[in-house]
Amino acid sequence: MSVVVGEPAPDFRCVLPGGGTLGREDLAGGPAVLLFYLEAATPDCRQQLVTFAAEAETLGALGARVVAISADPPERLAEWAARLGEPFPLLSDASGEAARAYGVWDAEQRRARRAAFVLDAAGTVRLANPRYSVGRTDDVLEVFEVLEQLASA
Repeated sequence: MSVVVGEPAPDFRCVLPGGGTLGREDLAGGPAVLLFYLEAATPDCRQQLVTFAAEAETLGALGARVVAISADPPERLAEWAARLGEPFPLLSDASGEAARAYGVWDAEQRRARRAAFVLDAAGTVRLANPRYSVGRTDDVLEVFEVLEQLASA
C-alpha cells in the first residue's frame, strides 16, 4: 500500500511504552508528524529523532504533534525515551501493521523503513516521504514547510 498526498491517512494503533495505545484519531485536531524509524538506540535513528526534539518549540508554535514509530518492543522504547528525554511519544509497532499501512514495512528486515508523513487536523496526508533520509536537510525542511503552510491556512 502507498500513502497518497491529499487522501485520508491510514488508521493505525500502536502501543505506548508506559501502557495504553495511541492511534491516528488521537492526533486529530491539529497537524501531526509521523516519523517511522528503523530501530531504537541506533545512531542514525537517534539523529532523526533528536533533530525533531531540538525543534520542539517550533513544532509547538505550529501546533504540531510528533510521534515516532518503530517495531521495537515497548520495554526497549521506554528505556530509549528516557535517554532521549521523552521529547514525544515513541510508539511500538511490533506487528508492523502501522508500517504496512503506510507502505514502509521492510519484510526482510522485519522493521519499518525510515519515513516521514505530515497529516493535517482532519487526518489528510499533506506530506508523504517514504524514503526520508537523516542526511538530507531538504527532507527535514520539507516537513517544516508543510507544517508552516498548514499553520497559515
